[in-house]
Amino acid sequence: MSDLAVTREHILDQAQDLFRRFSYGKTTMADIARTVGMSAANLYRYFDAKEEIAIQVSKRCMFEDEDIGREIIRSSEPLASAKLERLVREIALTKYDRFQGDPYMQEIIQICATNRGDVMDMHMASLTSMIQEVLDQGLASGEFEPIDGDNDAFKVLLALAGPWYPAVSSNFTREQVDVFCGQITKLVLKGLLSRIH
Repeated sequence: MSDLAVTREHILDQAQDLFRRFSYGKTTMADIARTVGMSAANLYRYFDAKEEIAIQVSKRCMFEDEDIGREIIRSSEPLASAKLERLVREIALTKYDRFQGDPYMQEIIQICATNRGDVMDMHMASLTSMIQEVLDQGLASGEFEPIDGDNDAFKVLLALAGPWYPAVSSNFTREQVDVFCGQITKLVLKGLLSRIH
């Protein structure tokens, strides 16, 4: 990793900590600069604005979710249904652990959703693609049968909106979210599993 990349990551770490403690709105570029030990003018060499820092913090959270999904898809688990269940549960509980009791991090994600729809669209497309890959594995093995219509993966993603969306899941306990994941997966699999299984 280059010195520039290391410095940017350090800035993001410190900014995320400030956002979590004081909120995005109450944190200034001068606060971030002071925390990382540089002048505000120098900070602007790395990031154009506070919003850009918030977007990058949001992207790091999204990349963590995507990394979890890719690891599950690459796993040696032979059953697509088991992969789908792990995908649903592990991403939901990781998000829950990250955001529960942390309204300021939820605020950062909302800023990204409001001001950078393209970033959110890319994240949704990545998650949809991972779900589609699991569905394709299940279709190829005969474990799943096709659902009528198109965009099956997006339909599954919409079903996951509750446990995967922090503003919703934060209203429940971690145990409840875990149960919801199992119930949603069971419902989705009921529509996907081939009649021969």
